[in-house]
Amino acid sequence: MSDKGRIYFYGTLPKKGEPPFGGGEVGNLRTVTTLSQNGYDVRIVRHGKASSGQSKAFRHLTYPFRFLAGVGKWFFLLLFGNRKSIAHVSGFYGSTMPLDVTLVDIASFLGYKTVYELRGGGATEFYNSGDNKYKRRFKRAVSKACCVFSQGLENKPLLDSICSTPFFYYPNSVNASFYPESLPEKPLDKINVIFFGRIEPAKHPLLSVEAISLLQKDFRDLHFTLIGRGEESYVNLVKKAMNEKLSPGSFEYVPGCDHDSLKSYLERMHFLIFPSAQKREGQSNAITEAMSFGVIPIATPQGFTRSVVGFGELIVENLGAESFASAISSIIKSGKIPYYSGLCYTRFKENYTEETVSASMLNKYDELFRDRQSIR
Repeated sequence: MSDKGRIYFYGTLPKKGEPPFGGGEVGNLRTVTTLSQNGYDVRIVRHGKASSGQSKAFRHLTYPFRFLAGVGKWFFLLLFGNRKSIAHVSGFYGSTMPLDVTLVDIASFLGYKTVYELRGGGATEFYNSGDNKYKRRFKRAVSKACCVFSQGLENKPLLDSICSTPFFYYPNSVNASFYPESLPEKPLDKINVIFFGRIEPAKHPLLSVEAISLLQKDFRDLHFTLIGRGEESYVNLVKKAMNEKLSPGSFEYVPGCDHDSLKSYLERMHFLIFPSAQKREGQSNAITEAMSFGVIPIATPQGFTRSVVGFGELIVENLGAESFASAISSIIKSGKIPYYSGLCYTRFKENYTEETVSASMLNKYDELFRDRQSIR
């Protein structure tokens, strides 16, 4: 076993040799890689997931088998493991709460110090709307853990009200290879606004198009770029709206691009429009990646966006095209684009770089292992 200690990790991870898919896999892979590269011996149990090509009915039918397979692997790994190690469960609560609490129960029963990580958003909403059984399971999981890792500060009030478990803020970060070393210079001859991510109704790309249409009545030099993929019928609907409502030559649709190519778009953008109403919105990678280039996010408070952005005037409380257009217009007319761009870039550098977040997480794990000799 490594000098620093062994960690048994359960979570959603890509298969060996495959790239991560989705924020959960990206975040978990970063955690495992950081721990491994800094002296910890990490043993993994991958959460069994259904293939994206399988039907919804088939996924439901096979879930019990995937549940039992994951629980079985976890149990036998810990049964024959070193009790001075730490068990780390990266969960998504909600519909996965039965699995999450079972994994925590097993680790606790076998005498392990256990970290329970809350990935994604919606923990408070799930708890408040859940039945008594759900609330008991959630409370048991967070109470048995030695520490709860959370992507969002917004989860702390709930946890403080139901348990005394220490809370650790563990936000998403942006890889060092992605963001620029200094704030990029922005174009002075036009205003560039971007929407990037999944093209789906809950993200409200149509509202974004309407907001841009309103802005173009006052700012003829305003250009809109929309990047992303989605169901063909819905994407076509969004493209149709762009063609009908926006000035010719003032917009661009990019059907997705690789992560590295995204940088060339962000470096010349002034605003990110982010009208998400997605129920499981947590800490959006789009928000922090935009801020890493000094792009000013104008966003709903969905998920953890309010605490990540940090500036209330950039948060739009009312989900409407007029509200988003007004927020962007106000900053343009005030001449404060450079001011807010600098604020966002500085906030990113201080809180969401890979180096900052990784160092914080490693310090927390070093702390958890200091008293490992006292673990049963």
